Amino acid sequence: MGIMNRILSFSLVASLLIFTGCDIVEDPIIIVGSQYQSWEYGAAPEFDAATNDMIFQRVFIEDFTGHDCGNCPGAAALAAQLKANNPDEIIVVGVHAGALAQPILPEFPSDFTTEAGEAWFSELEFPYNPVGRINRSPGLGTSLFEAEWTDIVDAEMDLEPDAVVQMAVEFIPEANHLNVHVFSEILNDIEGQVKMVLIVTEDGLEGPQLDYDQVDDPDTPENEQIIEEYEFEHVLRGTINGSYGVIIGTDMLANEASLKSYTYEWPEDWSVDHSNVIAVVFEATNGRVLNSMEVHLDA
Repeated sequence: MGIMNRILSFSLVASLLIFTGCDIVEDPIIIVGSQYQSWEYGAAPEFDAATNDMIFQRVFIEDFTGHDCGNCPGAAALAAQLKANNPDEIIVVGVHAGALAQPILPEFPSDFTTEAGEAWFSELEFPYNPVGRINRSPGLGTSLFEAEWTDIVDAEMDLEPDAVVQMAVEFIPEANHLNVHVFSEILNDIEGQVKMVLIVTEDGLEGPQLDYDQVDDPDTPENEQIIEEYEFEHVLRGTINGSYGVIIGTDMLANEASLKSYTYEWPEDWSVDHSNVIAVVFEATNGRVLNSMEVHLDA
């Protein structure tokens, strides 16, 4: 396709992005991370304004964990239970980061660490495993112990949201491409920059995990507290648009909206059928999550 045809394709996309009741932030197709290939897959989809049943606060839990952390399986089990109790309201990311997440041969050969996870871990006031962040509130440095999670999750779910996130994803097997479109609507005025980060997690990864709840016989030479085939869920695999995402607006007013679209080259060692895409909209100044959305992939 020639340059002129590509320019026309992008112009067509821009002209089609008219949504009832919302002011759309211009330039919705960005070239950060992975450019959406509109010339191959057509114009980005149109989203309707959020209906009342979409307007609720989701809770984004970051569980900072590691395979050499004996208390981490308990925290992971709590996060899984919170999500099971509120499947539509809770989003969990297992962030393998820090010294206890590094590969150690021969006991812990797996490496689930990521550039984004290490960057987020370094923000914590108490960078240790297991700790968590819940909607990154009240700030990026917040380090919450497992015993605090339930009450804070309940409190966050009771809040009125400042944004609504909608997302459409499509995996193209023949091209190994993932197309992602994120439509963010601001419900209340927000000062400063508003950003959106796209996260990929994978379920059902296996590997050794230290678990202090396992019986350890001192007369046995092998460490019986290591579960050899532990199943790791919602493991952070990486981000589609950088560890801290992209700016979707500055000093955004109620009813402003933004559309961001991507074509992502899917890594061959990630299982599509076991993966999820998470969009998180947040304040750049303090990291506070305005709202989030998760979609499970289907190849």
